[in-house]
Amino acid sequence: MMEWNLRSNVADVLSLGPRTSAKLLRLDVQTVEHLLVARPHLLSVRLADERIGWKTIACWQREAKLLMALPKLSAGVARLLAVAEFSSPQKVAQCSPTELIAVLEQLGAEKMKSAGWKADALPGFAEVSDWIGCAQQILKDRAA
Repeated sequence: MMEWNLRSNVADVLSLGPRTSAKLLRLDVQTVEHLLVARPHLLSVRLADERIGWKTIACWQREAKLLMALPKLSAGVARLLAVAEFSSPQKVAQCSPTELIAVLEQLGAEKMKSAGWKADALPGFAEVSDWIGCAQQILKDRAA
């Protein structure tokens, strides 16, 4: 389990390939902090890559936030939650397993594929319960 912070290399955190990493580096987006302060619309224009639109960049931002806030989650789970538009442990912690599974079921095959998941291989109740428990524990620890 890797613990990420604002100074972590964004390419490592998001497991980006060398071409995308190089493009971001040319635009001085090297750390998670650089990514989080970027405006997705502006960064997508500056990247000039039709495969990387502002929605993808906004999703990367959500994923990076989740990975920093919930270090016990795997990168794949963080990516799936980011695609489902979760961006904080609070949002995850407030869901019941049934609600979270319903959100994931509504994503559709294309979004599931973009998150690296097969639409027919959705996580089960126990797995989703663990994600929620992880988020709740982080919030509890922060409050203490």
